[in-house]
Amino acid sequence: MTIVLTKEDCHCGLVEFYENVARKAGINFDDRSKFDCGRLLVTKRAQFEVKSYYHNEEQMSEEDIGIALAQYGPKAALPVNPETPYMAEIQDGFCDGH
Repeated sequence: MTIVLTKEDCHCGLVEFYENVARKAGINFDDRSKFDCGRLLVTKRAQFEVKSYYHNEEQMSEEDIGIALAQYGPKAALPVNPETPYMAEIQDGFCDGH
């Protein structure tokens, strides 16, 4: 399933980002739900906004942001589309959905 996001949906921490994606996709989740970052592909622009949040709001170093995204972030593998720069493709198993 592919969904269109806004800049605001993406400019946040990873947990909030995953919740925004799930909400937009109509996936039921609660505070016990787990998200599998390996089951979510995004555009580079969506990933850039997550990185920007950590850099500007949390004052994390580029190195720390890179490590966090490598371990817990979605993969920026979707093609860029100027008309819809913020997109996510949800694959089966993204959310355990309690």
